[in-house]
Amino acid sequence: MNEKNILRSFGLDIQKGGKKTGTYQDNAENRKLGRVGQKYTQEAKDADNVYHNTYSSAVQYAREQAEKKYEVDEDDWWKQVSTGQGKPSGGKTISHSIGLTDKKTGKTSKKNLQIQVYNMGHQRGKTFELNWYIN
Repeated sequence: MNEKNILRSFGLDIQKGGKKTGTYQDNAENRKLGRVGQKYTQEAKDADNVYHNTYSSAVQYAREQAEKKYEVDEDDWWKQVSTGQGKPSGGKTISHSIGLTDKKTGKTSKKNLQIQVYNMGHQRGKTFELNWYIN
């Protein structure tokens, strides 16, 4: 299954430039606005950043996104990502839980940066799938 088919299975049709297209579903709000069945196009957030050529670019992207609001704990990053398990072998997933510090207050946050990187193997194109969130 290629990248576009995976995204379509989640109801996304990604075009060049990171656009998402679809059709308005039949529900009360769309009926009220008279747009049931009409097509729409909107920017797809992070749709192009799920798949990466290298493990390093995948974890670096997650770090950059987290650093918009938090500071990443350098010790955790060093132990888990830099000198940790290394990149996942084909068909395997590696998970990391990195501590965060709130930029505004400077206090250690109870939240962590959760990163999972899956190695899709030797498929054409991008090999690593990134899933990240802050909990």
